[in-house]
Formats: sequence, C-alpha cells, structure tokens
Amino acid sequence: MRSWHKSRTKPQPYELSDAHRRVFIGLMIGMLAASISQTIVGPAMPRIVPELGGMDHYSWLATSAMLVSAVTVPIVGKLSDMYGRRRFYLGGLVIFMLGSVMSGSAQSFGFLIFARSVQGLGVGALMPMSQTIIGDIIPPRFRGKYQGYMGAVFGVTSVAGPLAGGWITDHFGWRWLFYVTLLLGIAALAVIAKFLHVEHTPRKAKIDYLGMTTMTIALLCLLLATSLGGTSYPWGSAQIITLYVVGALMLLVLLFVERTAIEPGSRTEPTLWPTPSGMREAAPGCDHDGVRLGVADRGDRLNRDALD
Repeated sequence: MRSWHKSRTKPQPYELSDAHRRVFIGLMIGMLAASISQTIVGPAMPRIVPELGGMDHYSWLATSAMLVSAVTVPIVGKLSDMYGRRRFYLGGLVIFMLGSVMSGSAQSFGFLIFARSVQGLGVGALMPMSQTIIGDIIPPRFRGKYQGYMGAVFGVTSVAGPLAGGWITDHFGWRWLFYVTLLLGIAALAVIAKFLHVEHTPRKAKIDYLGMTTMTIALLCLLLATSLGGTSYPWGSAQIITLYVVGALMLLVLLFVERTAIEPGSRTEPTLWPTPSGMREAAPGCDHDGVRLGVADRGDRLNRDALD
C-alpha cells in the first residue's frame, strides 16, 4: 500500500488562455499608468512651481488626486457589481487619459490641480477594477499569484517613478510626465477594449445615494483636515477642527444610514459594508492605497524641503 504522500497527485500549474493573458497584460499596463502617475510628478515640482506659480498650493498636486480617488473607489466598485466591469474600466481609462492631456497642457497652477483631480477620478476607477477583473477571470486558487504581480507594480513605481520623473523632466520637460502616462493609457485601452469580455449578469438593486453622499463628505472632510493641518493651517485652528467635527458627524450619520439601507432581495447586508469575503478581496487594494499615500506623503515632504 502506497503512502499518502506518494499517492497524492501533484497540482498542475494554471495557465491563462490567450485572451485572458492579453487582458492581464492590459491590466498591468493600466495599473502601471495609474500608480506611476502618483510618484512621477514629485521631482518636477521645482520646475512646475516657478513656471506656473502656486507656491502656496503646490502640495495639492498630490492631495487633489488622492482625495478624488479615495472617494471614487468604493462607489465605482459598487456600481461595477451592478452594471459590469468593462464599461467602468474603459471609462476610468478614458477619464485618466483626459486628465493626463489636461495636466500636460495646463497654463496655470489652478488648472493643473483641477486636471490632477480628473486624473484621480480615473485612478479611482482603475485601481479597484484591476483587482476585481482578476477575480473574475482567474480561479480563486491561483488568484493570489496574479494579484502579487499587480502588487509588485506599486513597489516598482514607488522607486522607478521619481527616478523616471527626474530624468524625463531634465531631458524633455515636465509636461512629458503626463504625456508618458497618456501613452501607457492608450496602450492599455487598446488591449482591454479588444480582449476584455467578462460575463456579467445584470441585477436590479437600489443605489444608496444617501450613503454615497455622506461617505463622500466624511472622507473629504477628514482627508482635507489631515492634509491641511500643520501646513496651510495650524492643527488647533478653527478650520481644521471644523473639518474634523463635520467629518466625524458624517461618519456617525453614515453608520446610521448603512444600518438601515438594505438592497431589495439581498438578505440583510447593508449596501456599503463588505462581507468577510468582500473584506478579503478588498485587502490588497487597501495595502496599495497605503503604499500610495505613504509614497506621496514622503515625496511631498521632500519637495517642501527642496522648494524651501
């Protein structure tokens, strides 16, 4: 009688189909464009500020994009469950590329901040959709491997982004920082539009507008207070305290709203709070957001020292 370890069959490696392999490559390119846009701009700040002005608001180049993407992520994730992944990923790519064109052609610092907000709107769609689409096309047993590849992109861009940003700024000018991400977005759009065809069963559900509104206000107030505190305003100033108070109150309202907001036919789960399986799916995205926030904060401090 053979022992158990001898009779056990060795699991076969999972191979992506040709179409799914191309989709995965397109997702990697889109993730690269979205993540590098957060780190590539920092070294160009000493060039951008003298040309466009805006010394008092230069930190908003990173803050505006992160604020918008932080609010967009949960909303896009919810809507994609209802209406499908493809349209939201392609829409996120188009918005991201529009923001890149606007940023590269900006003639004032205020417009550049607005353009970066448009970019952040696209990033907020690309980040969750990349992870979610992997979950749609790859079995759970092999999903971690490919999500690991996605996570590696953040590690590479956190190091290569500032280096590439400095080199591109010195040789081609700071506007090409945004045109490079535009080229990456075009490549991702061409691949995804041709090969991404994820099956989706539409379902009728009530959109939680009140929850989205209260969540947006809460996040904006808390993130604004944390970003502006100690820089634009003292921590004990009325502006910062008011933002924290409003953000905390909106969080309490959000808790009440989500305890009573139930989708038709969805048992008893609230519309925004994730189930345990949903929390496991969201964990990689949370790690990635933490990396992006940490890198952006570190770059902002370095830029402040350089400009001072």
